[in-house]
Amino acid sequence: MLSAVTAAIGLWQWAEPSALAWPWLIAGIGLSSIALLRPLLLNPAYRAWMKFGHGLGVVNTYVLLAIVFFVLITPLALFFRLIGRDALNRKFTQSRSYWVKQDKAWSAESFKNQF
Repeated sequence: MLSAVTAAIGLWQWAEPSALAWPWLIAGIGLSSIALLRPLLLNPAYRAWMKFGHGLGVVNTYVLLAIVFFVLITPLALFFRLIGRDALNRKFTQSRSYWVKQDKAWSAESFKNQF
């Protein structure tokens, strides 16, 4: 994949008059040659790339989700608490059952294609 990306960058640079095209093309051809002839030589690069990908995964899961939680969800929850909205109907009462009575008559056809 890396050889295809470097070759594509080289071809893109070659389409425009630039001196930077040849190093990219040579890198792409060289990496393709190594991948075809001696793939085990690329094992250290593969391991480094996988560690980099794991690091990006950690950033995505922990940092970005924490930012979303504290920037979006927490203020929204505080606002709902401030105005007294209880979307999940969590208020406890002393009733015998928490079953919500439905006044609609259900037929067998209403359970087909529910979505």
